[in-house]
Amino acid sequence: PNRSGVVQSTIAGRIGMVDGALPKLGQPVTAGQVLALVTPAYAAIDATNVAQTGGDLDQQIALAQNKIEQFRPLVRNNTLSPERLRTIEIELDNLKKRRTTLATSQRGAEPLTAPVDGVIAGMRALPGQVVSPQDILFQIVDPKSLWVEALVFDPTVPLLRTEATASTGGATPLKLALIGRSRALQQLSTVIHFSVADPPASLNIG
Repeated sequence: PNRSGVVQSTIAGRIGMVDGALPKLGQPVTAGQVLALVTPAYAAIDATNVAQTGGDLDQQIALAQNKIEQFRPLVRNNTLSPERLRTIEIELDNLKKRRTTLATSQRGAEPLTAPVDGVIAGMRALPGQVVSPQDILFQIVDPKSLWVEALVFDPTVPLLRTEATASTGGATPLKLALIGRSRALQQLSTVIHFSVADPPASLNIG
């Protein structure tokens, strides 16, 4: 927790590269770094609706601009109140903002950024790949902040031990420090978390 994360897209689209390349496995990354881009994919009917909405907004903008040109001489001659002109100007400004937002959604790509500092531990992204929302494309971990999760099935085993060791088979035992324990049984076991002191570079998650 707080030292690992996943990178997902919130839209359906196609994977694009940043500066001509995607990150590599094991590459160090920093929080906020853009790893890839996702260009939105529109169905034919969606593209038609967007184009129609854009045309309607363009027409409304043109009408509002025409009204402003007509109202300005009347305001100068005190024939029309300035408030009426100001209302049309506000409407025109809102229409232009909506048109800009629509144009951005048509051509804008979603940047996929690293949520934490660490290294690329898993990668399921290829240039041109079509992805769906919530697909896990990158997994990032901090190899210097690894934990061990232990399951205790015997309720008589003391759980207040603050130090422990773990073995990965033939290697030097890992020194562990107690982080915390669950207060509710999970599948008839108590879950205990330990942090690994100075984890070796060869230690893998899972």
